[in-house]
Amino acid sequence: MADEQRITHYPISFAEGVVLTVGLSIAIVPLSVLVLNFVAWPIGPVSTVVTVAALTAVMSGIAIIHRIVDSQSAGVPIERLTSILTGSFQSKPTIRSAAEVITVCLLLLSAGIAGAALTQTNGGEQYTELSILTEEAETGNLTADGYPTSLQVGEQTELVVSVGNHEGQTVQYTVVTRLQSVSTSGGERTVTRATTIDTLSVNVGDGDVSRQAMPITANTVADADRHRLVVLLYKGAPPANPTLENAYRDVHIWINITQ
Repeated sequence: MADEQRITHYPISFAEGVVLTVGLSIAIVPLSVLVLNFVAWPIGPVSTVVTVAALTAVMSGIAIIHRIVDSQSAGVPIERLTSILTGSFQSKPTIRSAAEVITVCLLLLSAGIAGAALTQTNGGEQYTELSILTEEAETGNLTADGYPTSLQVGEQTELVVSVGNHEGQTVQYTVVTRLQSVSTSGGERTVTRATTIDTLSVNVGDGDVSRQAMPITANTVADADRHRLVVLLYKGAPPANPTLENAYRDVHIWINITQ
């Protein structure tokens, strides 16, 4: 009586298999990238393809073992596994089987391309952050506040330049700090004098932030309405005359310089 009670399995159709394959590919590739985001491996086309390929191989192995166990309840003999694999390769090919193989290959290829494209976008726009920070006297924390508003000639202060790289690759930046004398006439500002205080070159990896202390000394005072401390950021070497117009990124603060 026990031998007569068997579970009947209904194989899925070719169309159902295609739908399941596409659906699983759409789900597995983003999940694989999400897993890479939480482990030590870097996210990239190679790591994504390797992860998806490894997951596919593992699941394929589980499927083969499950089919063998399902067809033969007493263990999984090596002879049975060999005969199944040999029979699969030696069976006479048909138009349907060829179409199935081509479809699976195309779907796997599209999944790999989609994963590579997803990682190449690096999660969105590529950009660089530039800011000027100060150190709080009580806590020692860095903050974008508390900038000096007035300095005497010869007086020194210290600021911190922060560069955050989100360009998708390591970038060599050059930071140029300049003190500008600015006059205003008819609502237009004109730089009457500009002095380079410091030039700094830093290599920043993708996703990293570089913070460098920047000592500022007001050496001279020019005849101008106001003085502006500007920090200019360049990719690579800066031009001969660094300005706000030719900088990749720039920030500034206004300082009143007195004798």
